[in-house]
Amino acid sequence: SSTMEGRNSGLLALLADCALQLAHDNDK
Repeated sequence: SSTMEGRNSGLLALLADCALQLAHDNDK
């Protein structure tokens, strides 16, 4: 399950990055 946890953490990081990019785009 450790591999699954790694995938989840990576996916969360990607989602957070996308959310930040969207927020910055909205600021413009």
